[in-house]
Amino acid sequence: MSHGYSINNGYGTCRQDNARHVNQSVEAERNFAAQQNRGPQQQRTSGQQIQYRNNPAIRNRVQARIQKAVTVATAEYSKGVKETRENDSTQIRVYKYGMKNNWNWCSYFANYCYGKGQGNNRTLFGIDKDKVGRSQTVKKQAQAQGYFSNANSGYIPKVGDLAIWSNKKNSYEGHIGIVTKVYSDGSYEVTEGNKDDKVSVIKYNSQKASDTDTKTNRFAGFVRMEDYLYDLESGKITASLSDEEQSTDLYEKDDQSTMGYLG
Repeated sequence: MSHGYSINNGYGTCRQDNARHVNQSVEAERNFAAQQNRGPQQQRTSGQQIQYRNNPAIRNRVQARIQKAVTVATAEYSKGVKETRENDSTQIRVYKYGMKNNWNWCSYFANYCYGKGQGNNRTLFGIDKDKVGRSQTVKKQAQAQGYFSNANSGYIPKVGDLAIWSNKKNSYEGHIGIVTKVYSDGSYEVTEGNKDDKVSVIKYNSQKASDTDTKTNRFAGFVRMEDYLYDLESGKITASLSDEEQSTDLYEKDDQSTMGYLG
């Protein structure tokens, strides 16, 4: 399979294809945007995409952030990070900004790999630190900003994407991990915090329910981090959310006793 760049994630070299994004016509780009569930405000013309995707400085920053996220995730897995108490250990508190609690930590782990683990204070999609511990908050913001592709939509995951599951009975619960390897046959590996009470690497053969779903969670889809980071680095979007954007219905049931606990 021909691809545009490679990332060595500790398990081997995986390559990702940028060409289809760059060479699409305006009409094809609009169709692609609609397919990937973007709203009108997120639809970009082919010319606009090419302009900043061909900018070496922006491209290098995007690829560096993705590679760093994968490197951080791989390093945390290699450390053998696991719980020493319910949803807690010395390193897990690092993911949680120093908090000692029994909240689930998969989303804190993903956020750490793209933020604090890279030496910056950015949170995923600019979500407040007290809300970024919720996988479904990340999913909702990715959907709202146009960077979420549903499972089995035809989208092929890329290294650095976020894989998200949603609870079958409670829409406020779920799970999240970072895609750290993609194979030519469509299978992929995800590094997941709080998987079996530790940082785990799981290989999924496909996006089908039989391969991805668990007893409690249904695979929802992927956050396209490359698209998000290109728009962020090019100034198309900002790294923070307004108070109004933070105040969505996803947060209405949240309080300090439950924030982050549901994963």
